[in-house]
Amino acid sequence: MDWEFPYRIEISSPSVQISTASAYQGIVPRPSDIDLQQLPTLPISQWKEVLRNDFEANAVQRNPVILEHIQRMYEKGAFYAAMSGSGSSVFGLFPNE
Repeated sequence: MDWEFPYRIEISSPSVQISTASAYQGIVPRPSDIDLQQLPTLPISQWKEVLRNDFEANAVQRNPVILEHIQRMYEKGAFYAAMSGSGSSVFGLFPNE
C-alpha cells in the first residue's frame, strides 16, 4: 500500500529541556471539542482551532521560547503548529508545494 503524506513537516527544537516528570505534573487534560475521527473531513484551515496539545500550556508558561518557535512556524506559512508530545520540540505542518 503506497500512501504519500500530503503535507511537509518542519521541526524546531528550542534550547530548553522539559523532563517527563515535569510535563506530567503540569498537565491539565481536557476533553476534545470534536470527535477527532472527524479531523480528516475538516478543512486544514480549521485545525488550528480544534487541535491542541494539553502539555503545551504549562510548557509555554514555563518556557516562553516554545511559543516563539510555534509562532515562527505560522510566520513561515504553517497551517498548524504545536509542541510535539511533552516537549520541547515544535512541529509545523505546511502545504506540500
